[in-house]
Amino acid sequence: MEIGSIKRWQWIVISILIGIGIGYVRNNLDEDITRGYPDHLSTAEFERYSVATYTVVGGEKKFWFRGMSVELVLDPTDTPTKTVRQVTKDGKFANLVLADHGYVNGQKVKITGSSYRDYNGTFAISKVTRNSFAIEVGDKAPNKPGADLSVTAPQRLMYLVKGVKRGVEALKVLKGKLVYDTVPNYLLVPYGRYEPTNGLPGPAVTYKPSTMQRLFEKLRIKEPDPAGSVLDYLATIQAATGNGFEYYWWTQPRVRIAVWTAGSFVFFGLIFPTLVNIMVFGTLIRPKEEKAVSLKNVKATPQTAATPQSKVTQGDWDQLKALEAELEKKLAGNTVTDAAATPPEDFEMEPLEKAPPKLNEKTAEPVVVVPQTQEQHDFARKTGDFYPVERGQHARDKDRPKTPEKK
Repeated sequence: MEIGSIKRWQWIVISILIGIGIGYVRNNLDEDITRGYPDHLSTAEFERYSVATYTVVGGEKKFWFRGMSVELVLDPTDTPTKTVRQVTKDGKFANLVLADHGYVNGQKVKITGSSYRDYNGTFAISKVTRNSFAIEVGDKAPNKPGADLSVTAPQRLMYLVKGVKRGVEALKVLKGKLVYDTVPNYLLVPYGRYEPTNGLPGPAVTYKPSTMQRLFEKLRIKEPDPAGSVLDYLATIQAATGNGFEYYWWTQPRVRIAVWTAGSFVFFGLIFPTLVNIMVFGTLIRPKEEKAVSLKNVKATPQTAATPQSKVTQGDWDQLKALEAELEKKLAGNTVTDAAATPPEDFEMEPLEKAPPKLNEKTAEPVVVVPQTQEQHDFARKTGDFYPVERGQHARDKDRPKTPEKK
């Protein structure tokens, strides 16, 4: 198949498959999320260093922890299934204690292991705190599940905060000022409401997503970030101190597949086919092809039965014989005789003009043609031959009468 024979809609299908394939492979690469960031910050250090400053050469002030970026990742330390050993019932709700679970309100979890079916099943959790959450089991459910519960949920999400922190030891002294090294650091913050240990550095500010981020959330490709998350805390720091950050929301799995698919569609579905049309056809748009004859409305005509031939009667035979006799009689009266073909006695043939003699090209003299004696050939057929063959000289001499020898 030539590349020019591929139509636009086929390129669009190919581009979508390429984009989904690349996004899927990219999401499943075994990548260390903290690669290049060897040091880990505690929550207290993060809150302190993100607002603290120091003076560098030239009198410029810099933050101890700066150049921050945020990504939404899966917690590498989390296990999908956790065990709950402490359960207290409050009306129709059961409160489950699970330290640092990372769940959010409305998230669905699967619970198994109870001796009573009221505690087993899939539940949308509520009343979420950092170390507990509640499920609705009903008023008639027992106060205790009767056994330890197993809670299964997708690997929990975490906010990965990255940045560079000032080194503890000074590298050198330049113009009376200490010059410090910077070390990449990271911090994993639970997905959900962030509760700072030292309070806010200023009035609370809500993080405002970009226009593109809101579009992906409206299309339900990306889930909205929970209220009061670490994004709001960083927005408050930025408004109070000027220490900014960037949210890499497009690195989430579903968003990444959508971005790769959109990019592949633009290039392989729109730009590349246009370049092919220019190279092959000399135009931006592929010329229209002649439509083939459609057989959709063609209806088959029913075959009619062959008309049976009539039988030959005796009268037909008599008529045929009469025609034959009449034809023979006419042919007998038009016989051409040899006398009719003989020319009359006074017929004279005109003599043929003699051709001019052939001249020699060099001497311009007439060429004398010497008549050649024609050799006599004798043909005969023997018994078993299919056609006569020439007899040799020996056979001809044998048939000639012998002359008597002189005595």
